Amino acid sequence: MRGPLSVLICIMLLCLENSQCAWAQQGGVSKKQIDNFEKFLVSVQNDTAKVDTLLGFAVDMQCIDSALKMDYYKKALDLSEKKHFLRGQARAYWGIGTLNTDCVHNFLFAIQMFDKFRTIAEQMNDIYLRSSAYQVLAGTYKDAGLYTNALDYYQKIIHLDSTGDLAIGTFANIGEVYNSLGNYPQALEYYQKTLNAINSSVISDKNNAQKYGRFQGFLLANMATVYVSMGDHDKALEQYYRELNIAEQSTDTFLQCDACKGIGETYLSKQNTDKSLEYFEKALVFTKPIVNNTSLPGYEEDILNKMAIAYLQTEKIEEANNYAQRSLELAVKLDNKTQQGSTYITLGKIVESKKDYKTAIKYFERSAAIAKETGARANEKDAWEALSNAYKQTKQFDKAYTALNNFYTLRDSIYNVDKAKQLVRIETNGQMARQRDSTNADKKIATANLQRQRVLSYGGFAGVAVFFLLAFLMFRSYNIEKKANTIITKANETIKEEKQVSESLLLNILPAHVAEELKTHGNVEAKQFDNVTVLFTDFVNFTTAGERMTPKELVAELHTCFKAFDEIIGKYNIEKIKTVGDAYLAVAGLPQANANHASDIVSAAMEIRDFMQARKQQMGDKSFAIRLGINSGSVVAGIVGAKKFAYDIWGDTVNTAARMEQNSEAMKINISRSTYELVKDKFTCTYRGEIPAKNKGTLKMYFVS
Repeated sequence: MRGPLSVLICIMLLCLENSQCAWAQQGGVSKKQIDNFEKFLVSVQNDTAKVDTLLGFAVDMQCIDSALKMDYYKKALDLSEKKHFLRGQARAYWGIGTLNTDCVHNFLFAIQMFDKFRTIAEQMNDIYLRSSAYQVLAGTYKDAGLYTNALDYYQKIIHLDSTGDLAIGTFANIGEVYNSLGNYPQALEYYQKTLNAINSSVISDKNNAQKYGRFQGFLLANMATVYVSMGDHDKALEQYYRELNIAEQSTDTFLQCDACKGIGETYLSKQNTDKSLEYFEKALVFTKPIVNNTSLPGYEEDILNKMAIAYLQTEKIEEANNYAQRSLELAVKLDNKTQQGSTYITLGKIVESKKDYKTAIKYFERSAAIAKETGARANEKDAWEALSNAYKQTKQFDKAYTALNNFYTLRDSIYNVDKAKQLVRIETNGQMARQRDSTNADKKIATANLQRQRVLSYGGFAGVAVFFLLAFLMFRSYNIEKKANTIITKANETIKEEKQVSESLLLNILPAHVAEELKTHGNVEAKQFDNVTVLFTDFVNFTTAGERMTPKELVAELHTCFKAFDEIIGKYNIEKIKTVGDAYLAVAGLPQANANHASDIVSAAMEIRDFMQARKQQMGDKSFAIRLGINSGSVVAGIVGAKKFAYDIWGDTVNTAARMEQNSEAMKINISRSTYELVKDKFTCTYRGEIPAKNKGTLKMYFVS
């Protein structure tokens, strides 16, 4: 969750000692400023002061000057290492890591830099530096979706400071991690710990009441969102009203706006439109004093859209359209594309209620395009579902089918996220249950041994009588336990069968090694693979071909083709990543290295091409022609983020492979220069020349015969 609470925590915790945390110059650093700085740097005689000067200048520079920032950080690091200035080294590593998180977004390299920062801080035994290192490591792991690692470092911070400001922020961050994982009881527990710590701090120092007021309010708001996720709207309202009470006591319009907005949204979920509109109106008033405050981006336009939805629920169409148009106008003005996507869906539903399906389609299509661009998969899913219905109403059945297929693909992707999480929880709970069963069995054996020892110690008739009595009891216990064992055996068989089903489902979602890592650690660390080859395929004139078939025939033919592709790549140790509509993406060389990744992909591509040629001859217009594109290089692969639990690959190599496919021809395999260099001795390749590719300039391309 990246809400106001996260912003506040970052402000409280992430500024390092001696870093100025100042606003950088607009538009980047000018040549004159650099020249003046270089002259000033020469005049600094003390090496330690020179390091501080380099770091201070680098910190104040914007991301637009990333290369120059990196240069100054490296100069500071080199000088610090030369002079054995550990504090300078630590701050330089922090700077390089921060540059990679904030500007370059290379989380893996940032983690390496922050880990060097941590090593030095621990070597110096400096509590402040150690806590700072743990904080940035935890935050970066959290942003990368590596929650187990994040929790480890947050716990290290707690060990350093279990009662102060640092602990308060850390408890809140741990709550956010559990919230992201969908572990709502644990999230609420840590949010409550944060509130308890704040209350203790206020009791010891009354001045802290004002200091923590807004932070406390946002904590309550986060607890409210957790209760909404759990379906407990009444508990959510209770937390929002507590937030509003704090806001009113402190006359904090910023917090009042947030609380009223949350109350309005919760009442909207409960279908209480009158109450929702009442609080949305209040929230809207509070946006005016903070409309230029970048800490609450998107509030006004979001509230306007929610009011439109509320009016639409009560069939007040004109009011709904008025508020939706105001929302869209403001979202466009502020370049808030995520909000634009949401509002276009609302506008589409408004005109759809008037039977104006043509205009509705335009709005829904615009929403889907924006959602795809911004990565808002839930919005995109809703847009495709709405489009499917609108296309159907206008008799555009081929487009309706495509839209519905896109909706199902996104819905299943989101479902797979929840299912994979559920499987991890099942496996974890199963391990705990097995440990309990083992402990109980040990106790039973120990009890039986003790009973036998007591029986043997009895003497005479009384001992014999007691023996027979115990024998009777043990025999009865044996029968009971025998029946229990029968039940347990059947239950274990059922659990085993369910586990096999779960294992099979998980392996359909993720590669085997990735699935194993997920089950073992609860998360999957993103990794870079430097030697892989990526394959893209796409059917030529798919929409036109679909017009010649019924929806049932189209789905059946797609299934037949993709099933054949799956079988072909399975022979070459190639990993299928996903299908998107009629496109097919696969990669060789991960998650396990493969020296023959390029030749394996080309061989598989040739089989796929041959299959489609034979299929086309057999089925005629009832099948498709295909384009294939291949590129080799490095990619990052993993599961990033809590809400996108599908294994995927990223990087320029993937983008270039897509360009190879787009610039291929029907029934031909188009490869890049990097792939050509790897396979030229094994396959016959024809040079096509340098061909323009979208956003890539000109690229050398080759056809494989």
